[in-house]
Amino acid sequence: MAADSASKSALAAWGKATERELRRAGIRVFDARPAHTETGLVTRALEGSAPKLAAGLDPAAVARRIVAGIDDGERDLPSSAFTGAEAS
Repeated sequence: MAADSASKSALAAWGKATERELRRAGIRVFDARPAHTETGLVTRALEGSAPKLAAGLDPAAVARRIVAGIDDGERDLPSSAFTGAEAS
């Protein structure tokens, strides 16, 4: 979980810096951070046992929310923006 959190933080920082560098070129950086999503990866730990997590978000609902954010010109989708994307 530590490596996952660290990589997400690094990517967010990279995105902010990249957006500043490219804004004059009209390039927009979009940062989407959905919470745990049911992709099946949680069942395939690289080492040791997979962590016990609550049911994640529905991947299709997460994808729809991301596409809507892009269409609407949003720049930031924190985990709270994915309410209603719960897995069935």
